[in-house]
Amino acid sequence: MPKKPFSNFDKNIFLINLESQLDRGALLSRYSRTASLDIRELYAKEFENNESRGRDFYKRVFLEYGDESVAELVHIQLSIQNISNISAKLIEESRIGLSYLEKSSRYVRYDKKYKGNFLFMSSESLGMKGEIASDYDDYCNRLFLFYEKNYDFIVKLLREKYPEEYYAISTSDSEISRKSYESAIRARALDDLRFVLPASTLTNMGISGNARAFINLIQKLNASGNEESKDIAKGLYEEMEPEYGEIIKSAISKHGIDHTNYKLHLAEISKLPIELPAGHGGSALTSDLNEKQAIDLLLTNLFYSNESSYEEIERYVKNLDSKEKDKVIQNIIDARKNRRDKLPRAFESIRYTIEANLNFGAFRDLQRHRMFTILRKYLTPDFGYDIPSVISSDDKTREEFVSLMEEAKLLFKNISLSNNKIIAQYVVPFSYKHPVLMHGNFREFAYFIELRSTPQAHYDLRNFSIQLYDGIAKLHPGLSKLVKFCDIGEYPLGRYSQEYRKQEKMKNLGFDS
Repeated sequence: MPKKPFSNFDKNIFLINLESQLDRGALLSRYSRTASLDIRELYAKEFENNESRGRDFYKRVFLEYGDESVAELVHIQLSIQNISNISAKLIEESRIGLSYLEKSSRYVRYDKKYKGNFLFMSSESLGMKGEIASDYDDYCNRLFLFYEKNYDFIVKLLREKYPEEYYAISTSDSEISRKSYESAIRARALDDLRFVLPASTLTNMGISGNARAFINLIQKLNASGNEESKDIAKGLYEEMEPEYGEIIKSAISKHGIDHTNYKLHLAEISKLPIELPAGHGGSALTSDLNEKQAIDLLLTNLFYSNESSYEEIERYVKNLDSKEKDKVIQNIIDARKNRRDKLPRAFESIRYTIEANLNFGAFRDLQRHRMFTILRKYLTPDFGYDIPSVISSDDKTREEFVSLMEEAKLLFKNISLSNNKIIAQYVVPFSYKHPVLMHGNFREFAYFIELRSTPQAHYDLRNFSIQLYDGIAKLHPGLSKLVKFCDIGEYPLGRYSQEYRKQEKMKNLGFDS
């Protein structure tokens, strides 16, 4: 039995179940230019017996009006598989209109081979030229061999350092505790071993979003200067064009090509005319406001829902004494019962800047917080690297790890000279630091700090979130109290508690985990 075009025909709220996304988008767009009181009636009149209605509509709109906003009414879901972490991070920089789900290096082991090869982008796939290509392939293979060889050893070291008996003491169910411990040990081992993975490591991702955002993504990838990313842009276009026709064609129309060229021109403009000394990355949190200014700005925005003008409210706030201001802040603190009680939108008026000096593995997690404005450079080995503590605890393993990391520097330089710096990025391991400039507002910083300081977060991001909290406390000590759910405890097996709760729920529901 065919699905009905609408979930109901008599209510003011209804689902649109049309099979074609083009028809759904075209129908919704008619709200802006029709006097009809009900688009269900309009559907019966214009769409029901006209299979090409949606495609014809978009063709006319894009050709005659160039109104790209209607492309936001068409939703697309697709998958991209076997792409490098370089291109994946470039894709995920597109923050508006697209949602991503990516294969995780925290939960999936990367020591498996496919058709006899480890999961990294080969020199041939990259179009790498010259004798350096075999050096690149050999190096990436040795990074994965280190991962493969040391997984069981890292698990053994972790068991010795954090014995199961310690965690079982505070639990009532020994079987749940054992399973939770095993999961936590495995997760910690993968957290430590991901440091050795190269940026060429292959990943899979699902993307869901509107057509306009996909158009912008195609243009962004075409302007990247990265051949892999340009191939992905071509693949995206070829897969979507037959289904979404005139909408996606705007990505490579004259307007689309002009916009791509604009992005390329901006990249040239942003290059320094002189060579400055290389820095090490990392700086303190800064704000343009002292605490009094920040509180006045916050309270003015907080009270804006009242009937007075912004100017009148601003004058009122400035005339309040410090005790009255502190009382309002304290009332908000008291109202927050857990971290899911988000701070109100007024807190977005206070902004901070920091150069975050995180390793590339941790940056991949940081990038998921799309409310931050993150500006970054090419990935290079110029800023040093981190060594996981468990690897440092064994002299032989540490020596091998350090040797591999040091080798990346010379290989990166040689690939840059024989090919280019864009291709050279693929050889840089996750352990290398990738400083990024990060701008954000108080509300997002508070959300990030409270979420990423939870025990189950990767320890690099936990340490960074606590660093941010300390920075806010130094700049704005009174306001920092609003970030009341920052967890500064020590959790070497951070996923244990979460795994225990998960196992307990599964047992209560009758599932065999």
